[in-house]
Amino acid sequence: MPLLWDEMDKEGVLLRRPTTFTTIRLLKEKPDLSLFDIQSTTGKETGREVIQKAFSLGVEDIENWKSHHGNSPVQWADFKDSYIGHLMRLEPLGIHVRSGGNRDIVNAHSRTHGPSWRMIVSLEKSGIVMWGVYPGGQSGNPGSMNYSNMLDHWVNGKYFPLLFMRSPEDGANRIFYTTQLTRQK
Repeated sequence: MPLLWDEMDKEGVLLRRPTTFTTIRLLKEKPDLSLFDIQSTTGKETGREVIQKAFSLGVEDIENWKSHHGNSPVQWADFKDSYIGHLMRLEPLGIHVRSGGNRDIVNAHSRTHGPSWRMIVSLEKSGIVMWGVYPGGQSGNPGSMNYSNMLDHWVNGKYFPLLFMRSPEDGANRIFYTTQLTRQK
């Protein structure tokens, strides 16, 4: 049952739902807004009652989850059950990960969507210093030991130092091979 913006679920209503930011602002500043009323109930709810109902339903969901997964302490990462899908959408090649985060926050990782590349750049007086990581590994071959070798680093927010060269000579001892692309005439 939708708790908010159920008025917009009606056929012929062509309004976009307000953003999370706008919804929170309205709950704080206009808790008696008529749009907070849940259409499927007989009473008239305010923002406060919608929040209380959402909290109760959330607790109910967690208790239901615990009854199927044991009564050990609930961690958000376990409840969320994040999944890194394969690019070809082949389920056996996807990987479940214990990752916190959520949509709309700094660690923007929902159950199935997250950053495919994380990078930190520091503009030092001595030059640019960079670190990065991505979910997966150095190989796209599921049979390779490097298929998911960077995944734990990505989940735990650990980064690898990246090479930033101002000229080809800067990293000569760290370059394994090069590829030169030329334009055909």
